[in-house]
Amino acid sequence: MLKKLLLLIVLLNVIGLSVSQKAKAEGQIDLRERYVQAKAKMDEAALYDKNGGTEKPLELFTSALSEFKKISIDYPHWERTVFVKLQIENCYQAIERLKRKSEKDKANKIAEISHLDRERELGPEDKSKIDKIEYILGKSDELSVFVWRHSDLNKKVMVQPDGNITFPLVGNIDTTGLTATQLADKLSSRLSLFLKDPKVTVTVINFQSSKYFILGQVSRPGVYPLAAGATVLEAITQAGGYLDTAALKSVIVVRKAYANEPNAVRINFNKVINEANMRENMELQPGDIVFVPKTFIAKLDTFVEQFITKTRPVLGYYLDIIDIEERSPGNRSR
Repeated sequence: MLKKLLLLIVLLNVIGLSVSQKAKAEGQIDLRERYVQAKAKMDEAALYDKNGGTEKPLELFTSALSEFKKISIDYPHWERTVFVKLQIENCYQAIERLKRKSEKDKANKIAEISHLDRERELGPEDKSKIDKIEYILGKSDELSVFVWRHSDLNKKVMVQPDGNITFPLVGNIDTTGLTATQLADKLSSRLSLFLKDPKVTVTVINFQSSKYFILGQVSRPGVYPLAAGATVLEAITQAGGYLDTAALKSVIVVRKAYANEPNAVRINFNKVINEANMRENMELQPGDIVFVPKTFIAKLDTFVEQFITKTRPVLGYYLDIIDIEERSPGNRSR
C-alpha cells in the first residue's frame, strides 16, 4: 500500500512538472510572438517614415512602444530584456524626432502667408495661418512647468545662457529653437522613463529676451530672441534660411508696426548675399517684423496698412510686452 502511495506521488509530480514546462514553453512562444509583432510595427513605421510621412509612423511607433513597455513589465527577467529596453529607447527617439518634424511641417504652412501685393489683400485664410505662430523660447525666459498629478515636479525654471533648462529626474534639456509646446512634449518623453504617461504643460511667464518676428518664405517663421546687433541676414539664417519661392528683392522690415506712425523699409536681399552689400543688411530693433514675400511688393504703403490690420490681434500681444519692457525704468537710459 505504501509503495502504491509513493508511486502515485511520483507520478503526480511528473505530471505537474510536465504541465509547468508546457505552460512555460507556451508563455515563451507567446512572448516571442508579442516581441515579433511589436518589432514588425517598428519596421512598418520606418518604411512610412522613409517615405516622408509623419502621422502614420508616429502612430505605429507609439503602438510599438506601448507593446514593448508591456513586455518589459510582464516579463522583467526574460533573456531578451536588454533588446526590449533597446527597442523602447529607439521608439522614444523616433517619436521625439517625428514630433519635431510634424511641428516643422506645421510651421512651413505658415510660410504661405503670401501674395501681399497690389493684386491681393490678406484674407481670413492668411489670418488663420498667422494665428498658429508660436513664440520661440529664448535665453533668460522664465518658464512655469506643470506636471499633472505630480505636484512635487511643478516648478519655475529659467532658460540658461546655453539654452538649457535643468529639471528633476531628466537633468538638462536643450530648448534651442523650441516653442513651449515642443518643450512640453520633450519633457513628457523624457519623464515617461520614470513616470507613467506624464502630462506636461509649459507656460512662458516672463519674456526676458528682446524679440523680433520673421514671417513669409522662410523655413521656420515665428518669434525669435533678438541678440544685440542682429541684422536681417542673421534673422533669416536663424529662421532656417529662405525658401526657393522667396522674392529676395522685396524683403520688408516693419518697425513700430502698431504705433501711430509705422515705418516700413524695403531691402534688396539679393545684394546682401550676391554682392556682399552690407548697406542693405539692416540692423534690427526689438519688435521689428521681417517679412519675406513670395512676390514683389509694389505698393509699400498699401502692404503695411493691410499687414498691420490683419496681424494686430496676434502679433500685437507680443509687441505690447516688448513696449512695456522698453519703457521700464531700467531701460529708459538706452
